[in-house]
Amino acid sequence: MSIVEATLRGSAVAVLMLLAVFYLRDARGLPSGRNRALFLLSAAAYTVCSAPNFARNDLPFGFPLLIVSLGVPALLWISAAAVFDDNFEPSCRRGIAWVGLVCQMASSLPTASERSGRCSLMRSSRGTPH
Repeated sequence: MSIVEATLRGSAVAVLMLLAVFYLRDARGLPSGRNRALFLLSAAAYTVCSAPNFARNDLPFGFPLLIVSLGVPALLWISAAAVFDDNFEPSCRRGIAWVGLVCQMASSLPTASERSGRCSLMRSSRGTPH
């Protein structure tokens, strides 16, 4: 990752987290502010996890950060509904949609043995010993 990309990613994470803090501060019990803050925090997590060579499961915070970042589409849907729907009320249905999306995406993540298997296949194709 180049210095420019790292700078842009770091700046994006800082801005997203700052906006999330402002929305949480100003929410005062409104579901739209809380939902927007959750979406912004999830988007910040996605910005970190989508970086090249990010060791997702090797770091202590890597796997939880990855799980949080998988729910970005559902949180966008929920926060848009909270902002534009005048009769919006938080419901279990929307939470289940988020959990379902995260579980579906997490089930498609490669395991450690699958990742090491791909690496050994790549090494064998180059002619180096295992």
